[in-house]
Amino acid sequence: SRRTEILGALSAGSLVVLFCLILLWHNPLVFWNDDYELSVLPVFADMARSWSEGHWPLLSPHSWVCGNLAGEFQYGTFSLFVNAAVVLIWKFPLTFSQQAAALSIAHLFALAIGAYLLGRDRGFSIALSIFVALIASLGGWIICWGATDWFGALGAFTWLPWAWWGAERALDSQRTKWRFVWPAPFVYLLVTGGFPYTVLMLLLLIAWLSITSLFQARNVFAILPMLFGVALGFGLSAPAWLAWLPVITTLFLIAGFLWAGGGKMDELANHERRLAALEMKRDSDADKLNVIDVRTARIEAKLEILVPSNSQQRVSLK
Repeated sequence: SRRTEILGALSAGSLVVLFCLILLWHNPLVFWNDDYELSVLPVFADMARSWSEGHWPLLSPHSWVCGNLAGEFQYGTFSLFVNAAVVLIWKFPLTFSQQAAALSIAHLFALAIGAYLLGRDRGFSIALSIFVALIASLGGWIICWGATDWFGALGAFTWLPWAWWGAERALDSQRTKWRFVWPAPFVYLLVTGGFPYTVLMLLLLIAWLSITSLFQARNVFAILPMLFGVALGFGLSAPAWLAWLPVITTLFLIAGFLWAGGGKMDELANHERRLAALEMKRDSDADKLNVIDVRTARIEAKLEILVPSNSQQRVSLK
């Protein structure tokens, strides 16, 4: 029933929170390390200040690292979830390490619920789905680096199970015509989360789901709701990735020049190989002619010995 599913999802999230609290009890600074304390959390503090002054945190007059917050992809400036969590957490009188812990735990809780729902939608039992949620949230990479050091990795990866869950629902032809909406908000949250490698994971996931769905349904229209929903999510997240357009355009131009230059280099290499082959053939032909000349000279010498010339014959007759 729906109540059972809700209780299962909350149980999975609660187990992850309990594990994080045990880590905090053992080390109060466990979620506040390296980039988190030097770069990420100060920017979030500035975002909270900006919201308290009544405007969206796009620019910062206080940061010596990056004043253009909108142009920094890894801070989740355009993520509604990140901004809402930052505003809410900064309302409480917490220390820096406690703020970092609260922000990471909130995302790990959401990640656990998403992984649980994905497992249930794929036919796993409640116990196995909880196990999936624990693996997704407490895996070494995400708990030892994303949640404690580079928050952008956690901020984006949190929504990968949700996007997967929504994409599979969009592929379900038994649902309503509005099923394309399912992946859109989660794709938006993933892209604005601030980690480009998770965006690459999402694209690979969408490609895999498209291929498997095409093999199963044998109908290209079966994947259109999912693709439309993903495109809608990317459209919603456009303010975050539009800043990357100049970089992406430059990379494509460089790739084009390298491709064209590589073609020219291959063409020159082919010409050099052909010239070398012709020179080798010419040298080989010259060697063959020299051999023929030598052999011809030897034959002529033998003939002169065996068959005397006319002058030699007259001398011998006299």
